[in-house]
Amino acid sequence: MLVSRDTLRRSLTQAEAKAVIKRRTHFEYALKRRIPRKADFLRYVEYELNLEALRRRRKARLGTTTSGTSISDHAGVRRVHFIFDRALRKFGGDVRLWLQYFDFAQRAGSTHALGRLLARYFGILERGLLADHGRS
Repeated sequence: MLVSRDTLRRSLTQAEAKAVIKRRTHFEYALKRRIPRKADFLRYVEYELNLEALRRRRKARLGTTTSGTSISDHAGVRRVHFIFDRALRKFGGDVRLWLQYFDFAQRAGSTHALGRLLARYFGILERGLLADHGRS
């Protein structure tokens, strides 16, 4: 979280950074409860994606384009990958969650992660561990 705090300081005001840290703490507590809900994971992902979009807009507005990429360019995407991985460990049989993760990885341009994810998905599919959600 130290790297994330440093990147937050660059693109957010001090009050905004405090609010982000407080909100992330709230989400983490929700995920650590005895029986976490899938909706908690999805809300956290949505929040992080919105925060990443805000960071990119501010970076473009301030014109802080440097040669190459910085740690903050990858920190938000890496955090969302981590949240999705945790969600799949808990709700690995949910096909819709897998599809949302595939969509995110493709939109984020995470081709390496998408390849590993597809291999993991097909391994689970081959063993027949996915729940059938087509009955609704």
